[in-house]
Amino acid sequence: MSRPPRIDLPGALHHVSLRAIERSPLFRDDADRERFLVELGRTAAERGWLVHAYALLGSSLELLLETPAPNLSDGMRALGGRYAQAFNGRHGRAGPLFDGRFRSLLVDPESAFLEAARSVALAPVRARLARAALDWRWSSAPTTAGLAERPAWLTVEATLRRLSPARPRARERFRRLVSDTRGIRPLRERAVSRVVVGSAEFARQVRLRLLAGPAPGEKPIRGAVDLARVRTAVASRFGVPEARLAHPGAHEAKVAAIWLCRRLTGLSGSEVGAAFGVRQARVSNVLGDVRTGRWRALRPALDELEKGLLAENE
Repeated sequence: MSRPPRIDLPGALHHVSLRAIERSPLFRDDADRERFLVELGRTAAERGWLVHAYALLGSSLELLLETPAPNLSDGMRALGGRYAQAFNGRHGRAGPLFDGRFRSLLVDPESAFLEAARSVALAPVRARLARAALDWRWSSAPTTAGLAERPAWLTVEATLRRLSPARPRARERFRRLVSDTRGIRPLRERAVSRVVVGSAEFARQVRLRLLAGPAPGEKPIRGAVDLARVRTAVASRFGVPEARLAHPGAHEAKVAAIWLCRRLTGLSGSEVGAAFGVRQARVSNVLGDVRTGRWRALRPALDELEKGLLAENE
């Protein structure tokens, strides 16, 4: 199965997770954790992020971020690159630190904000690093509960105001919320689609937004290219009519269109298949063939097309 696309909408709330390569330690000691938090604060200030929650674990981490501008991918590249450089330099190692790209879920701020904040707070309990969320120093939970000093880049207001307008009562309710360890499965297991956590209506609105593309005068959404643009770009690149992309058979243009739509549009395998006249299983087969090198000669064109489509979203 292909990895789900990132949905980078302005004003979006994201649950982000990042894991070290081969499940090796992402933080070897407290100095590493301190350095990561410094870089997180720096990145948040540069990109205008609102950091609502974080948890630094053994070989992974979780974040709950709000991005007023659609710059999640750009910011995570900067954050990961800076921390990896510092970590490698400090420990005399070389090579990649992270296990591929970060994973993200789009969170419904109306129906799922507290669920996401609780999930991040309970991450150390799930990882068996602490018996209780408030015992783990390297998360935002003690700060939100009023038990630790708040760094300047961490915002707790959005969490607390959802619990009570009175700060003491809100903190007490937060402590109760994260002390209940029932139902502590990872947030991704409660997603209503591959990339959305929240109500079915929220997921539907997100899907409609992606299918519609940007509104007039609005910047295109990075990582959420609309289907029509992929069709047009592929047909132009291979010199074929757009209608041919749905014709039977596996030709280069059709393979390119399926690959790029699955990577960039936010559409499911079945939706991509319907657009190009194939079943969902065939979409999966095409993705596998490209990854395993069957279409190796096509790779330069795929890279060129993807770069161009994403550049239009800048």
